[in-house]
Amino acid sequence: MRIKKKLVSFAHLLSRNKLTYSCFGNISLKTGGKVIIKNKGVSLTTATEKDFSVFSINNNLDLIKKTVHLSSEWRMHALSYLLNPQYNTIFHLHPFYINLLDGLGLVLESKDLEFEYLLNKKIKKLSFYEPGSD
Repeated sequence: MRIKKKLVSFAHLLSRNKLTYSCFGNISLKTGGKVIIKNKGVSLTTATEKDFSVFSINNNLDLIKKTVHLSSEWRMHALSYLLNPQYNTIFHLHPFYINLLDGLGLVLESKDLEFEYLLNKKIKKLSFYEPGSD
């Protein structure tokens, strides 16, 4: 499946550019009513095509059985796609420096024109939820 090959390329690119570390975070893609998502516990650095699972977004989400490999965040990805049908890809990452800023109570901001154009009002901070929670 060519789509999985592209997801692997993005996984490696994200890791190489230090946008996340180890197996933290997920990436997924919605196509043709299906979601392809990185498996639980797989490092983006070493991910291969077999490290991605597929599930149907058209099924009742309460009936989808969580497999051993399916990411614990599959619900968040599925609900995000259902609530935002214009989205086709989700990169849910845990950049070390963002976590550090948050832990120190510092806000990510800049007077840089490109930063303002690309990121202003697009960075969202959510309350902490346990991984895999509803």
